[in-house]
Amino acid sequence: MHDLKTEGAVGCLDLLTPDRLEGWAWRPGQPDQPVTVQLLLDGWIVRSVDATQYRPDLEQAGIGDGRHGFVLPILPQDMAQRPRTLKVALNDVVVENFSVPIANLNVMDTDTATRLLFGALFAQRGQGA
Repeated sequence: MHDLKTEGAVGCLDLLTPDRLEGWAWRPGQPDQPVTVQLLLDGWIVRSVDATQYRPDLEQAGIGDGRHGFVLPILPQDMAQRPRTLKVALNDVVVENFSVPIANLNVMDTDTATRLLFGALFAQRGQGA
């Protein structure tokens, strides 16, 4: 998991695989307004979705009405230009300190890739970043 934070929006990336991103995002100050989650490859927005899927775990945790989940597919055509980095934006604001080398996703099993890709991010979070 990786925390997603931008000005006014927060969330979490729960799953990253070669074919999708899953997580949740919401605006505590505007809980009824969905957050748009965007997938960027090499800085270009290739896909976006509103975080509106119901998740009972979010409702139980007090995160609004629980309708803040998202699934963002990564399609084969997204990889046609051989992008090098994957980033996420919330409401057009790129999440800082989050950049995934695509090559690592394509050559490793999901568990190994996730541990390696997020290891540095967890270390940064431990240092207050």
